[in-house]
Amino acid sequence: MGQRGPQQAPTRLRLLRGETRPSRIGRGEPVPRLADPEPPPWFDERHLRAWERLTAEVRAMGLLYSADRDVLVGLVRAVCRHEDAARLVAAEGIVVTGKDGQRVRHPAVIIEREAAETVRRLAREFGLTPSGRADLGHAVPPSPPGSGPERLLT
Repeated sequence: MGQRGPQQAPTRLRLLRGETRPSRIGRGEPVPRLADPEPPPWFDERHLRAWERLTAEVRAMGLLYSADRDVLVGLVRAVCRHEDAARLVAAEGIVVTGKDGQRVRHPAVIIEREAAETVRRLAREFGLTPSGRADLGHAVPPSPPGSGPERLLT
């Protein structure tokens, strides 16, 4: 049976959050190399653009490790698959004519939905979603004065 409860935060993040109790700080946790992973040689231009866009964000947060290459490859592939399916649905419509002449949901709708779910799950791992950043404990940079919702109250 697997471990119950929420997934445990890495030691580095617990320390950044201010954890001081020695019993809650895992000392034997492996630490991967902080280095940019290389994209696979079979990526085309579109995959490479998505790779650069996503790794730039993860790098800026200080979370880009060479050990995460395969997960990043999966994220990039899911992003591109989602774009392909969304383009196809936009061009052909959500409902198409099936082989027996009846109107059916476009098969690409299912591919689009599954790819979106994969993107959401993997992006969260890297803090690329609002809830992912909250789970990782990263502070949101403050907004310049007068740019938030309080400007509407004056």
